[in-house]
Amino acid sequence: MNLLRSSQFAAGRALALFVLLLSAAVGLMTGCAGRPSSVASSSASVLEESSDECLRADGGCLGVLAPGAYESVHFTTFSEPSLGQFSYVVDASWANALDHTPAYWLQRADAYAASNGDAQLPGVYIWGDVAAAAQTFPSCPEESDPAGPTEAADLLAWMTTLPGVIATPISAQIGGTTVDGLDIVVDPATSSTCYGSVPVVLLIAGRQGAPDPYLWGVTSPERAQVFLLDLGGGHTAAVFIQAPTAEFDALLTPAKDLIATFKFTAP
Repeated sequence: MNLLRSSQFAAGRALALFVLLLSAAVGLMTGCAGRPSSVASSSASVLEESSDECLRADGGCLGVLAPGAYESVHFTTFSEPSLGQFSYVVDASWANALDHTPAYWLQRADAYAASNGDAQLPGVYIWGDVAAAAQTFPSCPEESDPAGPTEAADLLAWMTTLPGVIATPISAQIGGTTVDGLDIVVDPATSSTCYGSVPVVLLIAGRQGAPDPYLWGVTSPERAQVFLLDLGGGHTAAVFIQAPTAEFDALLTPAKDLIATFKFTAP
């Protein structure tokens, strides 16, 4: 599994920074809620419209989603949070595990329902206002490289140069637009690790000065497809389709169907 985890959030804001944990098993994560667009107007009705409540002990996510159109509440990729900056359409096969300022996570519903709500599972992970992750091993702070790229094309080119990255250029339809990306696996012989022995490549982090720093990458037991979108005004969003290698092929087709519905809207 991916071995990144976040610290806990409450009342829709971060109480601590995202932290990196390397373990050969699972990464634990937390977050805040979104709501369906044109479906419900309050968090209470959101839970009524969802096929399952959020499994997190402190609530704050939609859990298994009923079919329909949804939009974010807290997620932002335009520096300032506002309702509906990210929207999408689901069938009955997805769950919302996180809607927080820097990130929005969608996981396969069956795996989510069988979890405790905190596990990082096969899914689609959306990140806002991304920049190149600092390559500081083994401490791996939640920092971007101030000299690193932030534009989509430059970030993709930079990712292919990282030690341990085995990358294949790809593209996908996202919101009616063809978006370039990379299919990434990690060379298990790479010496880059964070707090442990699992090989890892660090790909993105929040921009310098972001209120909720984060760090995200891929470990050697995983495969990921990453797509980067230039949204104007210097803002770049990242969409990761990510899973353990053995589970990736089963994830790919439904994930591509899902990301084809994605829309990013400036406030």
